[in-house]
Amino acid sequence: MIAYRMLALACLLCGVPLGGQAQTYEIKGEGVRFQPEIIHARIGDVIAFRKMVPHAVESIDAMWPQGAEGLNSSLGADVDYVIATEGVYVFRCPQHWRARMVGAIVVDGTEDVPGIVAGMLENADSEMLKPAKRLLKRLAVLYPRPVETP
Repeated sequence: MIAYRMLALACLLCGVPLGGQAQTYEIKGEGVRFQPEIIHARIGDVIAFRKMVPHAVESIDAMWPQGAEGLNSSLGADVDYVIATEGVYVFRCPQHWRARMVGAIVVDGTEDVPGIVAGMLENADSEMLKPAKRLLKRLAVLYPRPVETP
């Protein structure tokens, strides 16, 4: 019983959900798209990037949660990324960025996802971030801003 309580406390301190094991979600590089483009995950889950030839995966600093470890894989390498921070993570394939090869991870429990996405959309007007705009518009539809009533 004491061992279970210590394990539960360790899980809470590390942000691992008590409801079960961490899940692994696979994202594949297919053509010039990540499949799926959007993943919903929890803290502690693993995002497994597979079949990445001829792709790489790179976090977009302006669209990555503050304090979260960045992502920068080698060309063609499979990589596992453990979600450790709440937020919205937007990543890209640097080789196919102009073709809009971009994806996102939305972490359950993240506060104000609509506000985060709206801020990212404002930044996406810059030339450097424009290829992410289509994906961000999809996220804005999935997470609409609440309508304020007078």
